[in-house]
Amino acid sequence: MGVDTSVVAASETEHERWHSWVVPGTAGFEVFGDHAAGLVPLRQIDATNFQVGARFRFRDQTVEDRVVHHLGKVGAFDDEKQRRQAFHAAAGYRPADGPTDLASIPRLMRWLVNTYGVHTLAAIIHDKLITEKANSGQLRSDVVSDRFFREMLGMCGMPFFLRWIVWTAVAMRTRWAAGTYTRAKMILWGLSSVIGIVGSIWLAASGRWLGALAFGAVWLLAAAALWGRQWGAAVFAAIALPVIVPAAVPVLAATAFFSMLDRIKT
Repeated sequence: MGVDTSVVAASETEHERWHSWVVPGTAGFEVFGDHAAGLVPLRQIDATNFQVGARFRFRDQTVEDRVVHHLGKVGAFDDEKQRRQAFHAAAGYRPADGPTDLASIPRLMRWLVNTYGVHTLAAIIHDKLITEKANSGQLRSDVVSDRFFREMLGMCGMPFFLRWIVWTAVAMRTRWAAGTYTRAKMILWGLSSVIGIVGSIWLAASGRWLGALAFGAVWLLAAAALWGRQWGAAVFAAIALPVIVPAAVPVLAATAFFSMLDRIKT
């Protein structure tokens, strides 16, 4: 069943129009209403959540075509018209959609990516598309929703490494939430990645550099197949995690230390 976009069009009066988001102005995001003038006001309603004070949407024909193409590949919706209608509905956000916690970045990773920035609106839209039940969001595919998120991050100007780190993180969440079978494959992927990394290090330490590269590449690609359509995230995760995890250890230790201090009553 298609998404009727006429409701959206009917609410746009001749006296108001869409303005490019000011942060940054070339990201493909537009804010509705002359009163907003490209700004997206946020009102904090509790310790972690904000109410969005203006409608906004993402518009880019190239990204739309890619997302619609992937929706077709996963078999979402009956035809291209419905897929494009779903994209336009998914790419918009209204205050009535509810509060947001901005980007859901764990505290241990905020040294790398903050909860807000040029990626704020992309994160808000992505959170709207991911619901508690797998593949029940507006795009009917969490995998495609994650890819749409990565495309928006690219349009926002987020550097390649960071946006693939963020995409990898949400892809891991999608794989884990898909069910017991997919979780088992995630665990198997983790074990396979450890074998590949340890084996490559051992071969390199023995002076067999070509063998280390070949062994690592074979294990990397074999393990990535366990991620299905998100295999690219698996490859990137296996490469990035050995760098990110050691860097996060001091942050974890400091966080635990200060959490302990917070429990001291004065």
